[in-house]
Amino acid sequence: MNASSIFLSWKKALPVRASAFLASLLYILGACQAENLEQGGAVNPVLLAPISGQARQEPPAPPSFAGQFLAARYAQQIQDNAAASSFFSNALRIGQTDEVLLRYSFINHYQNGNLGEAISLAREFERLSIDFGLAAEPAIAKAVQDRDWQALIALSEKIEVSDDFYLLAGGLRALAYIGLDQPETALGLLHELEGFIAVSDTAQETVILLLGGYIFEYLENKEEATRYFRQVLAKSQDEYITLSAGAGLWRQGKSLQAENLWLTGLAADAAPLTLIAKMRNHTSTVSHAPTLDKIIAQFLFDTSWLSEDSYHKNLTIARAHLAISISPDLDVAHMALAKWYLNANNISRAETHLNSINEDAPLALRRRLLQLALAEETGKTAEALANLNRELTSNEDVSADALATSMKIEKGLLAQAGGDMWRRNNACIKALPFYQLALDNGLDSYRLHRSMGICFEQTENDAQAEQALLRAIELNPNDAISLNYLGYWWADEGRHLQKAITLIKKAVRLRPHSGYYADSLGWVYYRQGAFNEAVKWLEKAIQLTPTDAIISEHLGDAYWQTGRQAEARFKWQYALDMGIEQARVPALQYKLANGL
Repeated sequence: MNASSIFLSWKKALPVRASAFLASLLYILGACQAENLEQGGAVNPVLLAPISGQARQEPPAPPSFAGQFLAARYAQQIQDNAAASSFFSNALRIGQTDEVLLRYSFINHYQNGNLGEAISLAREFERLSIDFGLAAEPAIAKAVQDRDWQALIALSEKIEVSDDFYLLAGGLRALAYIGLDQPETALGLLHELEGFIAVSDTAQETVILLLGGYIFEYLENKEEATRYFRQVLAKSQDEYITLSAGAGLWRQGKSLQAENLWLTGLAADAAPLTLIAKMRNHTSTVSHAPTLDKIIAQFLFDTSWLSEDSYHKNLTIARAHLAISISPDLDVAHMALAKWYLNANNISRAETHLNSINEDAPLALRRRLLQLALAEETGKTAEALANLNRELTSNEDVSADALATSMKIEKGLLAQAGGDMWRRNNACIKALPFYQLALDNGLDSYRLHRSMGICFEQTENDAQAEQALLRAIELNPNDAISLNYLGYWWADEGRHLQKAITLIKKAVRLRPHSGYYADSLGWVYYRQGAFNEAVKWLEKAIQLTPTDAIISEHLGDAYWQTGRQAEARFKWQYALDMGIEQARVPALQYKLANGL
């Protein structure tokens, strides 16, 4: 039985919770075993002793292949890639070489930035004659560092065995021929890739166009480079792709055009708001064309966003590590890694990558926002927000040059981030002044007005809440959160019920799999007295979100009104058992005793 079949058979044989518990237990025991193995020690016999009675000093059982493999997979699930790498390595030492295990281990080492280990495993694929295009990637760094362009071409041919990596392989070949001083061959390969655009999606198209911009920029053809970068900015909504193209345009002397396009993206909310950043030092930061190794690193990073399937979902992180090994000052790669490690709660590695980002780079704003997120994650919210407030309310002079608007917007975005931090910490009173600062600095986004509306509603400023939420919907008629929030609020208060139905129906169409939105629609029907229709939608809501206490209470109310009193009491009791907010407990207890 190979590694994958072991995992699947165990998983199918156990309930979900039992399986998760077993995996976590194996993870803990595996960690203990791995540590002892590395130190030449033995597993603590107390861990293996009976719960009662004298602990028996028995020889520890050696670590098993299945235990190490399952521990590694669990470590992957909780995003502890360092532990996963250790467990996979143990499994490979214990068990027979298994293709599935090799793939898992390779991907984990690659994602964790262990390029030496990944390259060693790649040699195993070659020894076993297994075609696995991804395995060739870690060796790209050495080929570029050695200026071995023929080796890079050979690697591209290995990568191309996977259809998913056709674009990467073709782009690397084109760049290798640039290194060989054969620009005509490189441009021929670029045009072949452009022919692929007709059958590709927008994401692939923008990466190909970016590559064209890089190549023409390196060949000092400013006119063609500008044309390619403009096409990217006209098509892409991805924050990193847009930033790369804008910086390319800037380097061609088109600073105003780049700035205007970024601001257009902000106004239309086509790209994440946090993309927009000032170029503080626009002579030294982006005045020179990038070197070939930096172009290759950037291209590797650009391609990492193209694969969304589960097998290659970690490519962004893996290629970010690879790109940094080629170009250590590649800010976008450090930013991607900082975000990923923050989400994985690996604070030290997140800080390392954040601190590697140039403070004067286009990503300065994003860096600052992530620093705030780190502060919130480490319990330093109040201190960080006090410092931010002093920064935002200072009387720092802003020059009236082409970047003045962008600089104001940056202040506005930081202020919005501060308000959001207070709101997430249930302090809307403190959040509102930050939101006002964001408005004062020219920010007028639906996200800002939505957040203001929520805080105004929670602080019982009803007129202002309604105004802000309506403005959010005006700016983005498809903002499901604002549609649902305003509709539910109106329904809960018994106001504007027909308008509420219209808003919530649209939210449900936009998010058909949300139990909360189905609950909102059911609740507004309930408030209208359409109890049978309410039951229909509330039953759908409980199917989609079965553990929500409020939905359960709503369904209980609707059941009672349709004569299903026993079912109503069951749902009310369930809501109590699920730990409904304390303020709702007396009302629920009354319903259980007396009905509606």
